[in-house]
Amino acid sequence: KCIAPRFAGRQAASMETRIRRAKISDADPLGAAFASAYADAKRDIADLPDVASGMAADIAGHLVWVAETGAECVGGLVLSLDGRSAHLINVAVVPAARGTGVGRALIETALTQARTSGCTRIALATHRDMPGNVALYRKLGWSVTGRNGNKILMSRPL
Repeated sequence: KCIAPRFAGRQAASMETRIRRAKISDADPLGAAFASAYADAKRDIADLPDVASGMAADIAGHLVWVAETGAECVGGLVLSLDGRSAHLINVAVVPAARGTGVGRALIETALTQARTSGCTRIALATHRDMPGNVALYRKLGWSVTGRNGNKILMSRPL
C-alpha cells in the first residue's frame, strides 16, 4: 500500500522506484504527496490552484499513476486522454525524492500511455511563476504554445 510521504531521503533512491496505476485506496496518500510536492510553491504563489484535493475524483475520472519507493508514495501523475490528444494534468514528486529520476519516469509513463492510446500530441499547463517547470519541460521536448492568464501552455508531438 502506498503510504503518506515520509520518504527517507536520497538514501532510499538506491531502492527501486515502482510506478503503477493508482487505486482508489491511494487517494489520500497521493493527495498528501501532491500537497508535499507543491508546499513551497503554494506558499510563494498566491494564485496557485489546489492540486492535492480531489484525488479520488481524479483516480475515478482520469489515468493516475503512483510512484513508490519501497512502500512509500513519492509522487504521482494525472493524465487525461481525448481522442488523439492527451493532457498531462499534473505530475508531482515529494521534495526528498527530487533529482532521483522519479519525475522523469512519471513523465515517460505519461508519454508511453498517450502513444499507446493512439494520441499524437500531449499538452500541459504550468504556472508562469514556476519557470523551473518550463525549463524542465523544454529540456524534455515540449514547446510553449501560448499563455492564458497565469498559465503557460505547452505541448509536444508524440
